[in-house]
Amino acid sequence: MDVMHPALKLGNIAHLEMLAVLVACELWAQDLCGRHVRILVDNMAVQQVLNSGAAKDPFLLHCLRLCLCLPICRLCLRLP
Repeated sequence: MDVMHPALKLGNIAHLEMLAVLVACELWAQDLCGRHVRILVDNMAVQQVLNSGAAKDPFLLHCLRLCLCLPICRLCLRLP
C-alpha cells in the first residue's frame, strides 16, 4: 500500500523541502518553545513562503499553517 501524499509523487522539491521543515519543527517544538529559531533552507520557493507567510500552493500553505501553530516564538529563515 502506497501512503505517500499525491502531491509528493509529482516530484515537487518545494513540497519535500517544506515537509522537512514542518517535521523538524514538530519534532523539536517542545525544546524550542519560546526561542528564536533560524532555519536554513536552500529552496527559494520555501524561503519565500516561510518569510512572507503566504503561498498559492495548497500543500505549502497547509504546511505553513501547521508550522505557525507551533509554540516557537519566531522562525528566522535564511538561504545558506
